[in-house]
Amino acid sequence: MQTRRDPEAANLTRCSTRSGSAVPLPFNRLIRRLVPRLFVVLAAFALSACASSVIVPDGVEVAPVGPAHVLERGTHDGERVVWGGQIVEVENLADRTVLVVASYPLDRSDRPQWREEPGVRFIAEQTGFLEPLTFAPGRFITVLGTVDGTEQRPVGQFDYRHPKLLTEELYLWPDDPYYWDRQVRWNIGLGVVL
Repeated sequence: MQTRRDPEAANLTRCSTRSGSAVPLPFNRLIRRLVPRLFVVLAAFALSACASSVIVPDGVEVAPVGPAHVLERGTHDGERVVWGGQIVEVENLADRTVLVVASYPLDRSDRPQWREEPGVRFIAEQTGFLEPLTFAPGRFITVLGTVDGTEQRPVGQFDYRHPKLLTEELYLWPDDPYYWDRQVRWNIGLGVVL
């Protein structure tokens, strides 16, 4: 007696691929379940990687004004801004600390783009004492503050007009810019960097 195989029953346990080989159905179910979940995980990761400021709280408005704008127009007093750059000089006074900063353009996360050319120098005044060994010349900072006019200060023998900020928040970046730089690096083998 010969038994006849039901072709539909065979399809329930196996399905064919383009190459003609049979793949167990549980594997297809696994793929169908994992792909959407993997997509959700990747989408969540991509959204979490979106740029956000390290210094500006959510809902706080800042003016799109840079230090050079203040020197050109001088009409931005009282506006809240975010500037950043490299500390050039630190001066501790009786009730405040004055930081002279060479401005750099900021990226979308308000990180100074340290590979660019520096721009206008500005003054950031912070109430209280800042340790000059921590806020040392050469370190990069991002400052949230309000514009408070300009101030003349010498740079060498040149009398230089600096835009001035009264700081609300300071963010001191790690010593080595390679730690906070956005550029992705791939290392392969023994010291080969792409």
